[in-house]
Order: sequence, then structure tokens, then C-alpha cells
Amino acid sequence: MQEKNEKTFRLLRMCIFFCNFARYFEMNEQFDKINLINIRKNMAVTQQNSGTAYNSLTIGSKIIGSITTDSNIRVDGTIEGDVKCAGKLVVGEKGVIIGTIECENAEIMGTLDGKIQVKQSLALRATSRVKGEIYSQTLTVEPNAIFNGTCAMGNPTK
Repeated sequence: MQEKNEKTFRLLRMCIFFCNFARYFEMNEQFDKINLINIRKNMAVTQQNSGTAYNSLTIGSKIIGSITTDSNIRVDGTIEGDVKCAGKLVVGEKGVIIGTIECENAEIMGTLDGKIQVKQSLALRATSRVKGEIYSQTLTVEPNAIFNGTCAMGNPTK
């Protein structure tokens, strides 16, 4: 009889252990879901309150023609034509622009062939390949960036 009671007691302890174990993971899963919901809400509020809207041309996309935007733009695809941007222009590592660019600030990580006029700051990152004319107030060139062409610093209204 005592042996049967010990087996029953062990079985009961195992059941309690597994029930607590299951509750622990269930609580953590619910906690994770609540955190994920809160993170998404906070991100949405941050994006709404930041006031920073931007346009994006993704990898594999190609535009032939002119683009004019009142906000920032990121280019990871290809543009053959003119780009006028009232904000910041970012050309990603796979991005290509062949044409004339006018913008407030620019960060180039991809390829640019043409003329770029930047009112404030231009940054050529290590992966950038630029051929043409640069007009900018300030210029930052990282090691391994490739630039072949002319550069004029100061007032870019040429």
C-alpha cells in the first residue's frame, strides 16, 4: 500500500510540476504578446509624432523620368532622370541614379552618375561610386568611397 501511495504522490508531484511549467510558458507567451502589441503601438505613435515622411524606391524598381518630392527619399532601385528633393536623399548600396540631383542633404552608398547639388551636407559612404559634378556646402568622404569628377564647395547655386 505504501508503494502505491508513493507512486501516486510522485505522479501528483509531476502533474503539479507540469501544470506550473505550462502556466509559466502560457504567462510568458501572453506577456510577449502584450509587449509586442505595446511595441507596435509605440512605434505607430512615434512615427505619427515624428513628422518625418519619406518616399522609397525599392530594389528591382526602375524609374525613367523626373521625381520631385517635398520630403525625404530613399533609393534602392534605379532612377534615370532628375531628382528634386526638399529633404534628404539616401541612395542605398544597390541604388543607382543617372541624372541630375538637387536636394537639401544626401547620403550616397550606391552609384551616382551625373550632377548633384546639395544645399547642406553630402556624405559619400565607403560603398559609394560617384562620377560627375558635386556642389555642396559640406562634404564627407569615407575611406574606399570612389569619386571621379569635379567638386565645388560653398554655395551650391551654380
